[in-house]
Amino acid sequence: MLIISGIVFGWPPLEDEMEKQGVFRYLCAPGQDTCKSQALRLNLVYTLGAFTATGSAVASGAIFDRYGPVWTSITAMIIMVLGCTCWYFTESINQNMYILSFALLGIGGPACQVSLIHISNLFPSLTSAISTAFSGMFVGSSFVFKVFSYIANNYNVGIPVLFLYYIIVLVILFIPSILMMHHKPYLPKAELTGSSSPSISHNNDNNNDNNNDNDNDNNDAASQVLIDDTSINHWTKFRQMDLLQQLLSWPFLVLVTFMSINSLHMVYYIGAVNDIFTNDPIYVGVFTYAWNGGVVLVPFVGLLMQRSTLTMNAFYVNLAGIIFGIFSSIPVLQVQYVAFFFISLQNVYIWGFFFIYLSEVFGYANYGKLMGISSVVTAIVGLLEYLLVYLTLNVMKYYWVNMTLTILKVGLFYLPYRMRQQTMQRNSYEPINYSDNQPATTTIATSSSTSSKTTTTTTTISTN
Repeated sequence: MLIISGIVFGWPPLEDEMEKQGVFRYLCAPGQDTCKSQALRLNLVYTLGAFTATGSAVASGAIFDRYGPVWTSITAMIIMVLGCTCWYFTESINQNMYILSFALLGIGGPACQVSLIHISNLFPSLTSAISTAFSGMFVGSSFVFKVFSYIANNYNVGIPVLFLYYIIVLVILFIPSILMMHHKPYLPKAELTGSSSPSISHNNDNNNDNNNDNDNDNNDAASQVLIDDTSINHWTKFRQMDLLQQLLSWPFLVLVTFMSINSLHMVYYIGAVNDIFTNDPIYVGVFTYAWNGGVVLVPFVGLLMQRSTLTMNAFYVNLAGIIFGIFSSIPVLQVQYVAFFFISLQNVYIWGFFFIYLSEVFGYANYGKLMGISSVVTAIVGLLEYLLVYLTLNVMKYYWVNMTLTILKVGLFYLPYRMRQQTMQRNSYEPINYSDNQPATTTIATSSSTSSKTTTTTTTISTN
């Protein structure tokens, strides 16, 4: 995953090298080394690669749901090899094929990640940390094009040749993982056992009345389980919905908006960074290292995710994005180091949060489909990146585009606000199909042990 999954987001050094090697220079006037038309065509390569990297999740997710991780991984390998092969032959056919090649790389890389993400379920207590690690490796994989650029500059090797060699690396990495994989994904323990913790069951005709002699302490303990935000899954009713209901629910719609705007801001910055620092190219290199180096933030982000509620994680993700937007708008070069740090932090954080949010709120019944559909919407919104770069080059300054996106993100705090409201609802865990005409009762079973006996306390809560 570290060398494959998110390579398309390491675009800046590859774009710079393509300019040096004269790709799309025919779009410029005679005597011009570079021009806006060339920059826009190169940006189109990146835009469609970023689109497929995000939007292809609906296809890879469907393959994962139906055929399992092995076939998802095989599909990813085939597409990656096709993309590299296409890149190699592009120069001798038509340079516009770079667009197709990069789009294929955008499909294959994330499909590799999809085939492996379920491994986190093998370690329930570390799920957040492992998902964050996967997100970090996705970010870290963008260093591949920095390596390409270094080899091309120092050893006079063409980029197309390097893509041919990269195929060998792909095969070496994919084959062992495919052979070691199971055909079915690893599921969370709760879904394997058909239960969740704590045990929350619908009360039918009678509750066990054999425990009337239990003392008040046990009843108090049961009541504490009811009101403890960390003990009750407040998202149970959303897990019980069918796919269409989940797609139309507020947790999904708000999440898609949250991901779309934050992702658009990041892909726009990557696409525009070479133009932003045209007169100070050293900062492009610093940004590249900061972006790739986001993988070192994985332990910090993983710890933060484990120590924080899902609601606070949503808050932190958006806060990092807003801080990035503010600092990147300040016209002081030294301040950009702070902006680089926060965009790298958010990039690692947001995808780890995304995977955890989907599993926690909606479970795994429609996980692949929800991930795919939300990714497609995010990718479609991400296509606006090309328009924003065009505006930056021809109409308005970067400052105004950047501040507009930053201000939009202030409204995204609506997600943690709604999540907080949801977790404050005492009855949010009730079965959604319960009749409104009858009082609903929910039983929560807890046990307390002593040296002589184990007692079970049942608390019944009635709601109208």
